[in-house]
Amino acid sequence: MSERKRPMIGRCVGISACAFGVLFLTAGCTSVRDGLDLKALGLAYQLKELKEPRPNRVHVLRVDLASRKIQPSIVTGADPDGDGPAESALTDPLKLASDRSVLAFINSNAWDSLADSAGNRNRRWFEGQPVDIHGLAVAGGRVRSPAQPPIASIWVNSEGRVFLGDTPGDEAVGEATAGFQQIVKEGVLVVPADGALHPRTAIGVDEDGIVMWLLWWMDGRSSTVKA
Repeated sequence: MSERKRPMIGRCVGISACAFGVLFLTAGCTSVRDGLDLKALGLAYQLKELKEPRPNRVHVLRVDLASRKIQPSIVTGADPDGDGPAESALTDPLKLASDRSVLAFINSNAWDSLADSAGNRNRRWFEGQPVDIHGLAVAGGRVRSPAQPPIASIWVNSEGRVFLGDTPGDEAVGEATAGFQQIVKEGVLVVPADGALHPRTAIGVDEDGIVMWLLWWMDGRSSTVKA
């Protein structure tokens, strides 16, 4: 997925509204930090060094869900006002993914601050700040934020299969998150070229919804520096 041109919205590494790709062992969410065979669980990691169109590094995590030993989950910040307009409170992502069963995680949904009575928004982000989540966010079957097409959604159905699209419709959803837009559909690039340079995170899935790829582009703004 890729970012559309939007008003300034929250996308920083220090605080987050949601984290996606938080992977748990299904058997009792056992601690996984020590002595873990990631390959046996269905995980494969690669670091790719790119030279074109500019020096960069891409971290690629392949996630095979067929064994059901691991599963994708969504973790959101606390709801600060119940039935009020805020959908989450900005939270340190390391706190969102602090459980010892976590194998990997990424920041997901973008967000924006709430407008005051004069229509102004405070975008000097701080931990605990009430925010509006952009796009679909479902954690443990509970919808925290509804789908907002054309924002792209990623969801896990009751069978543990992962799907990408605008909205899951009437399908039961256990976990879901959202990005800015879908860039590849059925193997075909569906967005025009964009000259904007930013670090990016992308999520892909095979046609069966069983194998996922999580990709992190570490630097996109510099023509010479790579992270």
